[in-house]
Amino acid sequence: MATIDDKLLEKPKVRLWAISQGYDDPFDLLGPEEISTFSAMGDFASETAAEIYEQGANNGPLMDIDPAELEGLKEKVLSESSGRGHGSVDDMNWFCFVIKNLTRIATLMLCGPEWLQHEQQSFRRVKPGNLFYLPDALKEHKEVIDLGTKAFEFYAEMVQAKVPEEDARNLVPLLAKTNITSSSNSRELKHFLHLGSRDYMPSVVKMNVVAPMREQLLGAAPKLFVERATNYEMLGWWPSPVLFAPHNVILKKIISEMESPKNTTYVAHPVLKGTDQESKDKYEDQLLILEVWMERALKERYEPELSLLKHSHNGGPIEGYLAPMSISCFHQMTRQRTLHQAVESIYDAVDRGVIVIPPKIANTEFKERYIEQSRAMINCYKDLVAKGVPKEEAIGIIPHSLMVYDLLHVSGTNAYLFIGKRTCKEAQWEIRGIANDICTDIKKKNPAYKNIASSQGTIYRRCPERNGCPSFAKELKCPSFPGTNPEIFYKL
Repeated sequence: MATIDDKLLEKPKVRLWAISQGYDDPFDLLGPEEISTFSAMGDFASETAAEIYEQGANNGPLMDIDPAELEGLKEKVLSESSGRGHGSVDDMNWFCFVIKNLTRIATLMLCGPEWLQHEQQSFRRVKPGNLFYLPDALKEHKEVIDLGTKAFEFYAEMVQAKVPEEDARNLVPLLAKTNITSSSNSRELKHFLHLGSRDYMPSVVKMNVVAPMREQLLGAAPKLFVERATNYEMLGWWPSPVLFAPHNVILKKIISEMESPKNTTYVAHPVLKGTDQESKDKYEDQLLILEVWMERALKERYEPELSLLKHSHNGGPIEGYLAPMSISCFHQMTRQRTLHQAVESIYDAVDRGVIVIPPKIANTEFKERYIEQSRAMINCYKDLVAKGVPKEEAIGIIPHSLMVYDLLHVSGTNAYLFIGKRTCKEAQWEIRGIANDICTDIKKKNPAYKNIASSQGTIYRRCPERNGCPSFAKELKCPSFPGTNPEIFYKL
């Protein structure tokens, strides 16, 4: 085997940086476990959590309690509350991680749970450098190193020629390294630890991020994170979009019936309309019948498909906006957490073989090389799988240019929140096109939204951006931008 650059083998540095602690704490004892313990005890007392902590529980003031007794108290309370799935007890604490040089695969998963919060190094603002990670399963495959290196070199060449970083980044592989700061409470962190440990997860998620996070959390708050009766019950969490799921049968069926649209399209799919005989006769595939599908998904605790239930309201069909987008765009859409999402399996997207070509590349001499580099990376994935490399390991060579379908739920609040932020000229162009598609459709459906669904400056009557539109000062109205151009999609 050829010598491999040490930088390609360097694993991420996962650091539990900060945790919740006391502020006005006379005993200087408050940490995540104590805060959750006494908050839970406050549910059954006339005193507040702080009063119970300061004045003492059954055994007298805490300053007089033996440390072993305090540990026993925490164990008793947390095993009967958090340990039995009472998530509000887990909501009372906070943990913050700083992770250096993790892969974009890992951040795509880390950003899925909706109550995890993130600040991430932006490839729109920071040049990623010639850095990607090589997992054990790919060390023997020189073609991965060559293609990954070539992708970064091409990225640098395009940026040197004034192609925007946010467009050039589309060619870097999913194994590209980045940095992130992520925080949440023990409820949602347990959700991520559970999801990231599934058998189908890439090792760069399971081994490089989840394992060290779990170890550090067990060190900081073992009574909160030790596995108990039902505190890791998947059905107790709000389901996440799972890009690296092995399949999403229902969403794949919806995409097929919608004929793989090349623009953002409203969907109201009848899968969930009932279990009458007419519905059963319509679908030869019995999995698509409500009771069969839901029973299977619930029994198997299969989060990728359960995420579709976020798009069914009051017993109605699965509905929302089916939006084609690059993985770059999907990553940003997911990290922003402003919309409920259900995403197709990345493996179905690879089989389809469609990429996104940014207009500022399509109109340059780089277009053909961009297409060929994307093609080579996707073909490399297929060759690796054919050679016996597990697909969840081979997937890291895929470029961010790959197009995936994301089902978006847009509420009335999103009409001014998501649309307001993402139709602004400062928004990433791909998200802006999707937001404008949705904005146009919402106004057609309900004209009452004409003054609600608009860019943030128009809604606020002031522009919050540093580099605002020149026309805004005169008209107090943001300029309009086009929706998604189907010509950005290219079938390999």
